[in-house]
Amino acid sequence: MSVDVLPRFLHLKRSAGRTAAFASALDMLAVETAAPALGADAAISRLFELLFIHALRAYVEDDGSPKRGWLAAMSDPRLKPVIEAIHADPAKDWTVDALARTAGMSRSAFALRFKSVLEQTPLEYLTSWRVRCASAMLLKSSAPISDIARKSGYGSDAAFNKVFKRVTGQTPAKFKKLNGAAARQVTVQVQRRRPMERRTAAQL
Repeated sequence: MSVDVLPRFLHLKRSAGRTAAFASALDMLAVETAAPALGADAAISRLFELLFIHALRAYVEDDGSPKRGWLAAMSDPRLKPVIEAIHADPAKDWTVDALARTAGMSRSAFALRFKSVLEQTPLEYLTSWRVRCASAMLLKSSAPISDIARKSGYGSDAAFNKVFKRVTGQTPAKFKKLNGAAARQVTVQVQRRRPMERRTAAQL
């Protein structure tokens, strides 16, 4: 999940979604911050991640939460399997009819519901997800652009270039050139942190 699908802030009521797991995460976070001990930084970081997950669950289950956007779609029993199917196999030759069958709805009802919740047509969403996946592959992989095009669901480099440029404003080659160095720098920084994290975990 990307941060651009999240709301600007989460407003949880005191009674909203307060499961035992949510309360336990809050209690453990309070203990770690009140009296930091060995490995506290690592524990607090992971507790915040856990708390965030439970906060999102409470948010989407709240009756007052927005009924539009990606989180709303993922809490919709009809749309969730469609999004999961697209994410699992973006290169598949998806059609609106096939996606409607996945949702268990008629073509017209599905298209209307999808657009109403996600503010995109099903094929627009498919395109945006394909470009997102292709962008990640361009930054992380040394594979030829033609291979990435096929893995993203495009039968030709020309079609891939056209769609990618329409969505991002850049050709795949230019995107890789401009953003590849920054991505590699982040990877190096993460790799340098991992030995320290392993040492911290071993001490716990």
